[in-house]
Amino acid sequence: MLELNTAGLYHADLFGEIGKIYTLSVKSEGETYISTTEMKPSLKIDSLKADYHGGEIPYFEEGYELNCYIGDSVNINEYCMLNIYKNFEKSFNIYLYEDTYTDGSSFEYTFFAETFQVGDTAMIEILTCDKGVYDYLYTYAEIASNYFQDSGTPYNPTSNISNNALGYFGVFSLNGAFMIVGEEYKHKKDLSF
Repeated sequence: MLELNTAGLYHADLFGEIGKIYTLSVKSEGETYISTTEMKPSLKIDSLKADYHGGEIPYFEEGYELNCYIGDSVNINEYCMLNIYKNFEKSFNIYLYEDTYTDGSSFEYTFFAETFQVGDTAMIEILTCDKGVYDYLYTYAEIASNYFQDSGTPYNPTSNISNNALGYFGVFSLNGAFMIVGEEYKHKKDLSF
């Protein structure tokens, strides 16, 4: 248990345990805010592949799109956020996954909005979380997305903290993989329907 009695930004180097439930309790101005979150086992990356596409798709830059192959566990609800890095710079795009339609199956996750060139380093991080954290990230992504900026009523993301607090409290298990994009990956994708 980490207990702090002064206002400020706190950082602690802690390593979580899979299956353990963590609790946040904050007292401020007579209110108590509580949240719990569970550290879930990490999804695993089976492999990465870079597929070449020319200028045949409007609004897409010529180059390589990254495909990440992930193994999903049977009968376990899994939720995660995926971060993608190009030459060690993180993308600002938000990528999320939940296994409603892929439970127990390996699946392919394609990063359509990212384009790589030969020699670029591509890195993927999978941050596995529980449903409460995923719900916050999903609703935040809806609000932050360019697709929703001109429609709908603004709202706050679904928090997992009590008393209508903003934000979320979460723990993540991490898995990752990287590759250097090379000519051996260059091939045309079949875009026929």
